[in-house]
Amino acid sequence: MIALEFLSFILMRNFSATSLSLCLLSTLGALLVASCASTKIPAQWSDPAFANQALRGAKVLVVCEAEEPAIQRICQDEVAARMSATGVVPVTVSPLQEPVSGRPDGAFGAAREMDAKAVFVAKVTREASVIGSSARIGVGVGTSVGWGSGTVVGGGVGSSAPIGSTRVDNAYGASMVLTDIATGRMMWTMKATTPASQNVDAQIRELAKVGVEEAQRAGML
Repeated sequence: MIALEFLSFILMRNFSATSLSLCLLSTLGALLVASCASTKIPAQWSDPAFANQALRGAKVLVVCEAEEPAIQRICQDEVAARMSATGVVPVTVSPLQEPVSGRPDGAFGAAREMDAKAVFVAKVTREASVIGSSARIGVGVGTSVGWGSGTVVGGGVGSSAPIGSTRVDNAYGASMVLTDIATGRMMWTMKATTPASQNVDAQIRELAKVGVEEAQRAGML
């Protein structure tokens, strides 16, 4: 908020170079939006009984559930890669095999077949859609900047034009659960959401990154 007020103050001074104003607005505006957007963790829980009993060297079955197969595979590959970097031995079910949801014991049955000590399940869902997120810049006596139909900062008389076209951005979230196979007890769980974007791949990879990092921080991996 302070940065936006500062930007408005600077641009309402006696600057005659319109191109400079546009450049400052587009660049600083993008930085302000980026700084406000980050992955959120609304909820997280871990069982103290499993704290500091890291699964390094043990097999962990990684399962991702999503409506789109591409998202499911991206999630599974990313979680497995990040787990491997922590010293865990991730195992997955081949696309050619029967899905874990179709097995008698679900993921637990698949984990036992693979001699896995735990199962990590991530359910990826689309949380929200944002319509009309394009930026608009006005140039004249004073300069304004706004996003979609949001609040306009600054003011004056002149013309305005959108930067880019109206688009639909989707925000994805994931509910992650790490379960101990021997006891069937939940070891750790977390809910994470990403800011709306058109780059779905990046969102899924970010969710996987945050999930593994938080599980490791909790002493589970």
